[in-house]
Amino acid sequence: MMEREMGSWNDDRLDELNRRVDEGFVRVDERFVRLEGEVKGGFAKADREMKEGFAELRGEMGHLGERFDRLLHTLVLISWGFAGTLVAALAAVLVAAFLS
Repeated sequence: MMEREMGSWNDDRLDELNRRVDEGFVRVDERFVRLEGEVKGGFAKADREMKEGFAELRGEMGHLGERFDRLLHTLVLISWGFAGTLVAALAAVLVAAFLS
């Protein structure tokens, strides 16, 4: 008789434990679904921010390219100016040498 009561008590307790474990897994599954939604939202936000940042960077790089083009143009003009000055100085030296 005592064994039967213990067996019954243990079976009921195991059934209760099994039910509680199942409920716990249901709650864990719900949390994972919620977490998955939050992670996807976070990735979408990060993706959007990165695209905006790269678009801004491309605009700045285009502006920087224009500035380098202007710098190159200025350096070419200065180089032509120096070359012209050297040619004029050489011509002046040659003219002075022939006239003397």
